[in-house]
Amino acid sequence: MKKGILVLSIGILSIFGGNNIYAQAKNDPAKKVENRIKKMDEKLDLTAEQEAKMRDLFAKQMETREAQKAQRKAYRNEMKSILTPQQWEKLQAMKKERAANKKQDHKKQNNNNVPR
Repeated sequence: MKKGILVLSIGILSIFGGNNIYAQAKNDPAKKVENRIKKMDEKLDLTAEQEAKMRDLFAKQMETREAQKAQRKAYRNEMKSILTPQQWEKLQAMKKERAANKKQDHKKQNNNNVPR
């Protein structure tokens, strides 16, 4: 009975603990970079020099993405300040509809490409 409880406890901790580790890496850019390099090293057997260059490249890429994200946010905020609240809500509804249509079109395209 005690062994069963111990095994169950370990199983639950490993499930939730693993998700927590993933969530931490997802939110921490440095951990993301290290995880990517670790995966590449496992599959490609990178040298120390290659690892350092890849680390620099990934860091540059993350900086670029962050700058683009900030630029998009500023653009949205400026657009929101120009439009009336009703126009802004209508624009958001249009975007959701376009995204749904795009997703539906993608599903149709994938279903047409299925070999029979």
